[in-house]
Amino acid sequence: MGKNIFYVIFALWYLLVANTTFAKGRSQSRAERDDAELRAYFDKNMIRPIKTSNGVYCLITQKGTGDYAQAGQEISVNYTGKILDGKIFDSNVDEKYKHTGPFTFRLGTGMVIRGWDDALILFNTGCKGTIYIPSSMAYGPTSPGKGIPPNSILVFDIEVTDIDNNEQ
Repeated sequence: MGKNIFYVIFALWYLLVANTTFAKGRSQSRAERDDAELRAYFDKNMIRPIKTSNGVYCLITQKGTGDYAQAGQEISVNYTGKILDGKIFDSNVDEKYKHTGPFTFRLGTGMVIRGWDDALILFNTGCKGTIYIPSSMAYGPTSPGKGIPPNSILVFDIEVTDIDNNEQ
């Protein structure tokens, strides 16, 4: 009887540890898969972006002027958003999406997806570039609506039109 209880307890402990390890591995693997997919995309297309500490990639295509954006500042941008396969889901420079004109928000305050807050500190006024956002820094396993499937890597062509240097 004593050995049987030992084996049952051992088996339950093993299943608990194995299940916890498997669950951790699954949550980490999404980020790893996104990063591997992005690196393969960059290699295939000969793109050499820089990577932020949070895993967002940025490719600056035109340098701007002045100070770089900082958390708390109001920033205005023109953008076109697409998924990694190139399908556009939103743009404020294309009348088709019915909201043209610069999009203004306060940087670093959670008003936009985390990938924007992370990447746009590398931009200054007039700067243009492309940011590649892994799903964990975008919408993750949820779909915010038509055109963005769950776990989508997002790509944004960005132009910073203004940075208000009056932080609040």
